[in-house]
Amino acid sequence: MRRDDAILAEAVRDELARGGQVFVVNDRVQGIESLAAEVESWVPEARVGVAHGQMNDRDLERTMEAFLSGNFDVLVSTTIIESGLDIPRANTIIIMNAHHFGISQLYQMRGRVGRSDVLAYAYLVIPARGEISSDSSKRLEALAQFTDLGSGYQLAMRDLEIRGAGNLLGSEQHGFIAEVGFETYVRLVKEAVEMLRGSTVEKPLQPRLELGVDAYLPETWIEDGLTRISLYQRIARVKTLQELENLRSELKDRFGALPEAAEMLLLVTEIGLCAAFLKIQGLLLRRSLLAITFTEFPPPDPQTLAEILSLSPYPMRYLANTPLQAVVELGTGSVHDQALRSLELFRAFEKRSNAPLQKVQS
Repeated sequence: MRRDDAILAEAVRDELARGGQVFVVNDRVQGIESLAAEVESWVPEARVGVAHGQMNDRDLERTMEAFLSGNFDVLVSTTIIESGLDIPRANTIIIMNAHHFGISQLYQMRGRVGRSDVLAYAYLVIPARGEISSDSSKRLEALAQFTDLGSGYQLAMRDLEIRGAGNLLGSEQHGFIAEVGFETYVRLVKEAVEMLRGSTVEKPLQPRLELGVDAYLPETWIEDGLTRISLYQRIARVKTLQELENLRSELKDRFGALPEAAEMLLLVTEIGLCAAFLKIQGLLLRRSLLAITFTEFPPPDPQTLAEILSLSPYPMRYLANTPLQAVVELGTGSVHDQALRSLELFRAFEKRSNAPLQKVQS
């Protein structure tokens, strides 16, 4: 929030009215005494103490003990409070000039409140006038966005995107992590390192699947948008059938029975895993036919082609195209039924003795 002393005074009064205490954090020692005087002018009835790292150890210890004992209502301090404190009665923190702090500092200071069963408040205050830098705005927006329990990892990833990944492969920063995201950036760096070593980099195959089914996580099932995005990312990263089954069990446990659209999403993901292992680059379901397109480089193994032809529970034939294609007759029925038959088809392909899907893309 932009600095508004009337709002901050009301925040202090509200906390004191419910028998709590307040932290007010300044970004530097200089000016901390004048800030304490301002806090006293906001709420004259409040008892205000001051703590900072330039105090001698004994005075600092006395001040902290007095605040812990409830002899002060408001503690005006520097960032020395960011770790090691557990004061259950302190459930409002006001951080002045919050744009001068990093995400980790803000996260730690925010963690000083809300350490009991009482609802806590953190005010991130920026100057009443003037602009702050773009990175500062992004840091504060991230703190406001990630407030759930266990959100430290998401904050760390956001901080990495804002600050960049550092000097990895040269004398200067060449990162573009903000444009592609952390995970893609790490994969690109890994590929670059392998190429410099002279190793062959085999990119994971991502088959194009056109099955005509609605496959997504419904908002009515998982209301929180960030949670849905996180789960989409986890589904996209699944590499084995066991991982997928574990994720399915977790979804049922957290959100209840899977709706049809979510079941279809996991079904399509399973088909994609099987298809990638068999070097299939595309699947197209139209009416009662499933068209399968194999990769051209490398071409499919003839023995593999013969094995999956013998395992298919539905009529299947190969077409003399480049790249090689196959057509499977799935029979009449709804798109949903044919998608289930497609899954049955690929589960039959899993039975190849020399190709356990649990090792797919490992």
